[in-house]
Amino acid sequence: MPENQGNPQPEGHVNALPAGHVVDKYRIGGVLGSGGFGIVYRGQHRELGDVAIKEYLPLEIAVRVGSMVQPHSSQSRELFEEGLRRFLEEAKCLVQFNHPNVVRCREFCRANGTAYLIMDFEDGLPLSGLLRQREEQGKSFNGDEIKQIILPLLDGLAEVHAHKVLHRDIKPSNIFIRRSTEQPVLIDFGAAKQDFAEHTQTVWAHTQGYAPMEQIERDGKLGPWTDIYAVGAVMWRIVAGDNPPWAEDRMSAKLRRSEDPMKPAEELGEKRYSPALLKAIDKCLSLQGKGRYQSVDKLGRALRRAKQYPIENLHFRAHHGDAEARFELGKEYYCDKYYFDSRVDVPQDMSEAVAWWQQAAEQGHVDAQIELGYALYNGEGVSADKQWAAGWWEAAVEQGDPRAQYLLGVLYLELFGFTDAAANKAAECWRLAAEQGHAAAQYRLGNLYSEGWGVPEDKCEAMKWWRLAAERGHADAWLSLDDRYSEGNGMSSDRNEAVKRYRLVADHEPDRVLWHHIGYLYDDDGMEMDYREAYVWYWIAEHRHAKS
Repeated sequence: MPENQGNPQPEGHVNALPAGHVVDKYRIGGVLGSGGFGIVYRGQHRELGDVAIKEYLPLEIAVRVGSMVQPHSSQSRELFEEGLRRFLEEAKCLVQFNHPNVVRCREFCRANGTAYLIMDFEDGLPLSGLLRQREEQGKSFNGDEIKQIILPLLDGLAEVHAHKVLHRDIKPSNIFIRRSTEQPVLIDFGAAKQDFAEHTQTVWAHTQGYAPMEQIERDGKLGPWTDIYAVGAVMWRIVAGDNPPWAEDRMSAKLRRSEDPMKPAEELGEKRYSPALLKAIDKCLSLQGKGRYQSVDKLGRALRRAKQYPIENLHFRAHHGDAEARFELGKEYYCDKYYFDSRVDVPQDMSEAVAWWQQAAEQGHVDAQIELGYALYNGEGVSADKQWAAGWWEAAVEQGDPRAQYLLGVLYLELFGFTDAAANKAAECWRLAAEQGHAAAQYRLGNLYSEGWGVPEDKCEAMKWWRLAAERGHADAWLSLDDRYSEGNGMSSDRNEAVKRYRLVADHEPDRVLWHHIGYLYDDDGMEMDYREAYVWYWIAEHRHAKS
């Protein structure tokens, strides 16, 4: 799909089918975009709703006559038919994919002398548009944000490569950011083909700057490393703030023994990004395919090991008043190198962590307010003071944070005892957090309704909140439901079995609440305890990008 999917162009596109035209069982709407090889429409289906419809229409060799697509001449017919054959081969392959980070292709059909690929309609913005917006605002992507875009794409690309398919046109305009989840989606397989190891290059165009030399050369050896170059070029584009140089120019400079026009990311991103991240980008961009990562799994592992910021950069920014840097620096000092070898350059120092969090919290950083409250609540790095903890969580509540609302409910019960007045206050806090989707608050609120404490006893209301919490992966909510529905639901009340089930879900459904509760299960007396495993899951819940 083209760069501006989700933002239809004006009606009257000169080569487009008219709005209202029916192709198979789909009604054509507006034009989403077009390129040299086709047009993408917004369409509608009675049951599927909005879809995107990609039409094969190579403008250099074909023209529309009425609703029909015809080659310009008998000489171009052979080329048109070959392209159409490849388009259909590609479609047959793409409909097999069902990955959240690869555009979903529903079906394909032939009509009007050409072919059409029916895809899910994605509402959002291409990365190219997001980059322009951020650069106009003077806000560059940090290291974590780069990984939040690239790592999910690598997961999707791994499935594509497993089917022996290459994308061959990865670039910012072909990475779509969903509006609803902010998850990236790889779109427009305009150059993908099946069984790439046994075919030579096709007539499809490549994008200069994002295509490596083997894709440009007539007899270049293609493989996963070809797409990895393009992924590296996307990351280089983010770091450099400009499109990457053409591979032909880079090769020419090498042959002339001149300076590579593509400056190393290590040089361009120094002091702004992790050295490990920058080294990974440069490795992706090796001119020789064998010099790159040979699989997206290896690239993914390298990126996951790369911390967001060099510690020196964090200190520099923190000392100059950057609240985000102060919060991140606190996390660096908080994490224990016993569990995370990548942090051995920063010894654990809870007092130092608390000091940085307090500075960030005083600047209104909501995550720092939450963490500072935890430290005061538990007496980590500072004397325990639950009243002071409540003050910081109240500050976070003023910014609309449901986590703080939930924590205040827990704290009120501890501070004022298990009285009806405290329960009323806790119920009020948990309801506000529960209505924002906080699973633990939903679970606790269900408990209050079940017992009639702080709220009227209402078993149906209790079940409603437990069910909502369970849908978000809350372990105890599942167990509470299991106590009510012990027959016919296939659930076990055994926590060891529960954690196995949740770990399987967590491998496919990124959710911070679920990750946190896996840690909770390992940290609880209800099963065989494993504090190291619990710590790891708590850290994953805190640091990995997820939907919640």
